[in-house]
Amino acid sequence: MEAVVIKRRAELSRLEANENMTRAEAARYLRISQAHLSNLVRGKVAGVAPLRCRWAGRRMLFKRRWLDEFMEAAHAEAVNGSI
Repeated sequence: MEAVVIKRRAELSRLEANENMTRAEAARYLRISQAHLSNLVRGKVAGVAPLRCRWAGRRMLFKRRWLDEFMEAAHAEAVNGSI
């Protein structure tokens, strides 16, 4: 069990150090599925502003800063009762 926790912490540290993330990495960082992340980007989640990303062909790329700003905005909305 402890080895799993150590592995998870190492993975999160690596993700936090990486400024640019793929869709899979961004989903792990936000702890959501890749399908839900795609829905957030395309604006298909009601009551939530679309998540910013950059496209490289068919690949979605995310800056860690954008993901952090998105989470802060979502938290602020939840605290203020806007959701």
